[in-house]
Amino acid sequence: MTELGGAGIPSFSVGYSENGNDGFSEFAYSRLAATHFKSQYHEVVVTPKMFLDFLPKAVWYQDEPIGEPASVPLYYVCKEAKDHGITVMLSGEGADELFAGYNRHRGEVLAKYSSLIPKPFHRLLQNALRQVPRVPVIRKGYRSMALESWWERYQSWHTVFPRDLKEHIMDGVASKLTESFEDVFQRYDPRRLSLNDLDKLLWLDLKVWLPDDLLMKKDKMGMATSIEARVPFLDHHFAQLIFNIEPKFKVRKFTGKYIFKKAMERLLPKQIIYRKKAGFPTPIAKWIAQDLKNPFTEILSDTANDHGYFDRNIVKKLLDEHVSGKENHERLLFPILNFDLWYQSFFSNTANIPSRTSSASITA
Repeated sequence: MTELGGAGIPSFSVGYSENGNDGFSEFAYSRLAATHFKSQYHEVVVTPKMFLDFLPKAVWYQDEPIGEPASVPLYYVCKEAKDHGITVMLSGEGADELFAGYNRHRGEVLAKYSSLIPKPFHRLLQNALRQVPRVPVIRKGYRSMALESWWERYQSWHTVFPRDLKEHIMDGVASKLTESFEDVFQRYDPRRLSLNDLDKLLWLDLKVWLPDDLLMKKDKMGMATSIEARVPFLDHHFAQLIFNIEPKFKVRKFTGKYIFKKAMERLLPKQIIYRKKAGFPTPIAKWIAQDLKNPFTEILSDTANDHGYFDRNIVKKLLDEHVSGKENHERLLFPILNFDLWYQSFFSNTANIPSRTSSASITA
């Protein structure tokens, strides 16, 4: 855009502390990029209170429970752009799904080597990881790579609630569901396609992960602020081109998006290109245990509006383990809380956005 339109292109970034040293904010890199391109740069800092205040509205705007917390900061960065008179934005969704930028894509490459490890040693490592607290992603990654087929590995990577936990926490309801997690992916089964294993994963990402998660929340949070968000990486001609590129140019030496990064070397500082993959994280694990502990506990333990789908004793156990620091259950607790908010918003006696959460106390 700068090459075509000149300097001064407006840009926007969101974070969670003014100095960006919280381990989640990307301000250091967004400021570097803005300086590099002489952009009109703007930042918005989301506090725990801002997060909690908007959360019920985020559920309302999306018309469904939120599986991850990124929708909330996405809303605030769109609002910041709208406040500066912007109506159309460009965003980078699609690059990871085309060029293999996620852990699961690198994990698929590593799985070839993992298969060489004897099964008894696999079980020993898995048992050892179970004893290490607060490393759910590492546990999931190793468990997934140890599976024999790419199809099983892909489903394992995307599974948040293990089957046994789901059956316990839903207290018999899970067995009555008409469609399982596996059924969703079965509909898009790419095993019939003449693609290599890595591209089958990327194809599934384009069919499931992008439309049902990233693009959905991008569109709905943008529309909540009257912003249209465009995703140039997903131009269909460009996507077709990338699918004709061999996997070795997408993941090389366990570096994802390899050819994309090489292509960007003439345009971007190497500190940005070769930084550690960050995704779009939020400090929700810390907030649940500290800043938002009281309101989270209040919502999750509220029996007055309980729909009866979850075993609240198990939910309380997960929350206690998280708050105590024994485990990191953010990816379990956040979807449960959002299901509660969604149910209260759409199925309670008054179909309004719950006001109780917006006035809940914030711990110091």
